[in-house]
Amino acid sequence: ALPILLPGQQTPGLAKAAYAGLIQQALSLGFLQVQASMQPQNLAALRLVRQCGMQLLTAGPTEVRYQICRADN
Repeated sequence: ALPILLPGQQTPGLAKAAYAGLIQQALSLGFLQVQASMQPQNLAALRLVRQCGMQLLTAGPTEVRYQICRADN
């Protein structure tokens, strides 16, 4: 689940910066992948994970899952 920002605390780009930072931190700590799941009607969450470079893993009527994997260079 993605964090929810309270009304009045929402700033354009804040959720993207926070979520992208969380992904980067997890990958830098050695996690091989980060996954997110949400309801398919949660358009804001879908847009956020896509903006952060996550790719669709599975899609069903009640849950959509995205992931991003660490690039081994």
